[in-house]
Amino acid sequence: MVGVDVAFENPVFACLEADYEGEEEAKEGAAAGLAPKALTFYELDLGLNHVTRKWSEKTDPTANLLIAIPGGESGPGGVLVCAENAISYMNQDHKTLTVPLPRRFGLADEQGILIVQAATHVQKGFFFVLVQSEYGDIYKISLEYNAEEEEVTDMVVKYFDTVPPTTSLCMLKTGFLFCASESANHYLFQFTSIGDDDDTPFTSYKMVEAQRQEEGAEEAMTVYFSPRRPTNLALIDELDNLAPITDLKVMDLTKEHTPQIYATST
Repeated sequence: MVGVDVAFENPVFACLEADYEGEEEAKEGAAAGLAPKALTFYELDLGLNHVTRKWSEKTDPTANLLIAIPGGESGPGGVLVCAENAISYMNQDHKTLTVPLPRRFGLADEQGILIVQAATHVQKGFFFVLVQSEYGDIYKISLEYNAEEEEVTDMVVKYFDTVPPTTSLCMLKTGFLFCASESANHYLFQFTSIGDDDDTPFTSYKMVEAQRQEEGAEEAMTVYFSPRRPTNLALIDELDNLAPITDLKVMDLTKEHTPQIYATST
């Protein structure tokens, strides 16, 4: 569940919902290991003080994460729906734009890619989103939109850098990115570039549509990249991480007559 940026209008929040009401659909979902899912928008009417179900659209059954897109004067609003191997832009009264994620070389074709963390940078008239996969690869997502017609015309997903998988990403307006990890150390990076002027592999909605319109092209061509050490990020500080601690003992193993604390971690 995320809050949708609607500027000064009634608050709207988006939810990923799984419908288990239909017995046949539930059986089909159970057989496939997945339940049918939908993206639903709810509006809180501040005048009447109640919630209304405004809009709902089926989405990929593997969808696992929602990211709110800046709205009002900062962007087109709506949400990004992260699913296995792809990301979709969805909003009320707007066509869905789906773009496949670039894949790292050496990853088996049947191995899925899921987005686990995201962070958004917003300035007036400019924003971008960084998302990280379960393998540690960071992608930059940019939207092209027509502010007058309130229409998103293209979405670009570009490989950015690779860092250890995180439990949280935090982008600061001063140009820093903090990466908190469960098992790796915590890192503070400074942006040296936002990756616009390099030849890093990327995918886009316009590219996908052009490939699909070609004769005999049933699906978009897969784009591959090679993981690398950070080039758009410069390491500023590193914080040692002892988590997760698997065992802790207080013992005087050194015979100093003062107990020591011993911890084991993975």
